[in-house]
Amino acid sequence: MSEAIKTALVTGGSTGIGASICRDFLQRGYRVINLARRPLQLDEQSQQERLVNIAVDLTDREATKAVAAEIKANYQVTTFVHNAGVIKANLLEDVDLDELDY
Repeated sequence: MSEAIKTALVTGGSTGIGASICRDFLQRGYRVINLARRPLQLDEQSQQERLVNIAVDLTDREATKAVAAEIKANYQVTTFVHNAGVIKANLLEDVDLDELDY
């Protein structure tokens, strides 16, 4: 790998655990691409310059495909963390395949 900056792609990086993951990578000197419905807010200007927030609803397959193509064309991602998730309160026996796919 060349001297280029390492780039981490993190899904669901705007709050909670995802935000902590993004901040950790930024502290290590990575560029971070956050894919989430909302942007990650940072106070540190030096880290803000290496943060790329891309607003996307990852449950929308077409929007996700478009964002993936944009990232592939513009960045060399070295690390991927799939953190995004959603809770659909339902008993296991009541879950249908569409809910699992979502």
